[in-house]
Amino acid sequence: KGAAWNINGGTGSTPIALQTAHALVQSGQYRQVLVVVSCTYGHCFDEADTMSWFSSDAAGALLVGALEANQGILGTKVIHTGAMDVVTAKPVKDSQGNPQVYMQISPSANKLANILAEEFLISCCEGALEAAGVSLDQIDFVIFHSLCAWFTNFGARVLGISKERTINLNPYY
Repeated sequence: KGAAWNINGGTGSTPIALQTAHALVQSGQYRQVLVVVSCTYGHCFDEADTMSWFSSDAAGALLVGALEANQGILGTKVIHTGAMDVVTAKPVKDSQGNPQVYMQISPSANKLANILAEEFLISCCEGALEAAGVSLDQIDFVIFHSLCAWFTNFGARVLGISKERTINLNPYY
């Protein structure tokens, strides 16, 4: 009896889907929204590509429903990171001759990520804080989407917060 549709935002699909679900519940269009996210990039990289280790398959689910005022998502900010242009796709044929798409990380990926990561992190955090009407010193702790072991320390340094105010999820991957 419920509606279903696909939202594709690449590797940024989870926050976009969560933001959309929140808006649908907050507007009263839906009472509850089940967000299911998945990624199957594992088959899209050539095993000989040194970056293939970085890509894997996973899925998760979030149930979004109404809460009291000042609970749940207070503010969000999503930006387009296409300026990085670090992944390309090329058509290939698999061992049976069937068409397949392989993704490849650009040789300039590390340089661009180093240049833009700080700018993107600050922009998103400042935008979410502004939308929520709070300041960073009012936040008890920060959880970073830390696929890279170093990202939590990087994020804490960029935001000027102590590591004690962070939760590092990287060891759980």
